[in-house]
Amino acid sequence: MKDLGELFAAMSAVQNDLKPVPKRGKSHHGPYATLDDILDGVGKAYNKAGFSVLQLPRFEQNTVHMTTVLGFKNGSTVRSTMSMPCDGSNPQKIGSVMTYLRRYMLASMLGIASETDDDANSAVPNAPRGVVSRPKVMSAKRIVNAVDL
Repeated sequence: MKDLGELFAAMSAVQNDLKPVPKRGKSHHGPYATLDDILDGVGKAYNKAGFSVLQLPRFEQNTVHMTTVLGFKNGSTVRSTMSMPCDGSNPQKIGSVMTYLRRYMLASMLGIASETDDDANSAVPNAPRGVVSRPKVMSAKRIVNAVDL
């Protein structure tokens, strides 16, 4: 395995020069950067700096698995796999899940914000919208007592 120091240094240089990705996609959860938006802008900037991306789909047991490999010109790589259940009897659904996984993984691995941050409210059923939950703060005395138990 190659040293990742050069890869991360190059990523940092690219990220310093990136402009915000346009969010031209629309959903009921808000605007988002489409896969095309990410590939056209950010993807090209990374390509110029010596990066390449492979996205390798696999489908088994009604689950789409997408492995994304970020490679650098010195031979070093970073990879991650994300999976999502999917109805295997419908090819359009499989393709839709593949695109979704590609978009989220690419944005994550390239260090860009491609979605509107809703503080995970859309993932929590019946969560009040527009209210940010804060953890309950315990006093130092209560924390000590809790640790002593």
